[in-house]
Amino acid sequence: MDISEKTLFNIVLQGFLAISLVIAGALMVVGSPYGSQTSYRGRLAINGQAAWIIMELVSPTTLLCAYLTYETSIEFMSASNALVALWLVHFANRAVVYPL
Repeated sequence: MDISEKTLFNIVLQGFLAISLVIAGALMVVGSPYGSQTSYRGRLAINGQAAWIIMELVSPTTLLCAYLTYETSIEFMSASNALVALWLVHFANRAVVYPL
């Protein structure tokens, strides 16, 4: 049986959609403490808030490094600068304010 690339793509896409719907439904019923509110105190456990902040700070750090390395526009009010600023404000809230 020979499956075309488009057919395979559609099958995989429908599979991911089905899985995401099941997970979304499960998350409506089952509570999830995420890492910042965990109460687990095992031998290898680290502070949940510190781990959350470190984990979430990777994305804005990577964005800033890439943006400052490759951005050639010196215009202050450009669309790319505005989008980067919005992204950084979002991740400041997500990485620092939310876990505290």
